[in-house]
Amino acid sequence: EYMRLGLYHPALEVLSRKYPASPPDRSEPGSVLPQDHPLVAYYRAYCKEKLGLEAMDDYAAASRLSTSYVFPNSAETVHVLKAALHARPSDGTAHYLLGTFLFSRGLTDAALQEWDQARKVQPNIPVLHADIGIALLQVRKDPQGALSAFQDGVAVDPKNRELYVGMDEVLSILQRPATDRVQALERYPDLAQMPSDLVYELALNRAEAGDFDGAKRLFYNRFFPREEGGTNVRQIWVEVLLQEALSLQGTGHCERALRFGKNLGVEVPGLAFTHDGLEPMLQSARTQYLLGILTSGCGGEGEAREHFERAAKEMHGDQITWAYAAARKLGEGSANEWKQKLEAALAHVEVRSKTGSKDSLSMYAAGCIEVALGDRQEADQAFQQALLLPDRMMAHHLSRLAG
Repeated sequence: EYMRLGLYHPALEVLSRKYPASPPDRSEPGSVLPQDHPLVAYYRAYCKEKLGLEAMDDYAAASRLSTSYVFPNSAETVHVLKAALHARPSDGTAHYLLGTFLFSRGLTDAALQEWDQARKVQPNIPVLHADIGIALLQVRKDPQGALSAFQDGVAVDPKNRELYVGMDEVLSILQRPATDRVQALERYPDLAQMPSDLVYELALNRAEAGDFDGAKRLFYNRFFPREEGGTNVRQIWVEVLLQEALSLQGTGHCERALRFGKNLGVEVPGLAFTHDGLEPMLQSARTQYLLGILTSGCGGEGEAREHFERAAKEMHGDQITWAYAAARKLGEGSANEWKQKLEAALAHVEVRSKTGSKDSLSMYAAGCIEVALGDRQEADQAFQQALLLPDRMMAHHLSRLAG
């Protein structure tokens, strides 16, 4: 407020104070004291410059402070950062923070110019490569450039989950082999402490690559937190086992495949989450349909029919296309009747998308419905959108399989 009024002396007094530390339970994780915040230091230097005082030491000090959890958002900040760059054109921190401000205002080209400058002069800034990758992927639609940024960022910021999420998304969009995605995720420096969402993705990718034992090993000696509306570890576990069973059936190992199929819901020693809560995953239309395919492929037509009948009853959300597939196996329902149901389900997804409820799972569901309706081009676009949105309920894995 002082600065807006041109009162740089009192502003400088506020900005030069040494503030006392707060107890750990009274501050936000990752937050720093004002005197350790780069924007405070830049503001202090700016005020000194306006007062005709020596400011270069303060600008230099600001450039050495961490940018973690720093989000420039005020109009004054633009003037301050531009002044910092006028004083020290090679200040990578100022370039990065100015780029962050510009990107938050939708000025992607200008932001990328600033971030490119920061990358040239100070490539070790945390989050910089992740921000560049996200901008290139989400706005510029340049997956190859995004991949390069994400990969370079691992050397600088090895525990930044956004880099690994980004590499997985880009490699999925580029339709690279599952082994490539596994290698990218395995660059995480501490697999034992890997964030749960990355564990889920690594397990699914290992399963897609045929490394089922490697996928299952990831579930042991680990705590999986629950998040409302988020992915449940039980979904991932059932999916890995189901994919292994289908792989065995596909290679003619029917006895083992059927045993795997029957044991999807069996409690496993050492995995507390298998004690209960698996039933909703087992009874989903998709699981029941795939179990029907499994048992049918191994000669169990009667049991397969039971699975298809269960699947055909699950009509909600993303399960309708599996119910439709099961009904076709059973020879139930007319083509016109199912077309009306599928079109109604697709319309519901489209309405949700237009009202701001678009997410990766709904885009995956839309893609599956478009496949069932015979529009492969629209389906592929929906699957691509699913991969660009934050993963929810295995939508990325499911979109890869469907695509």
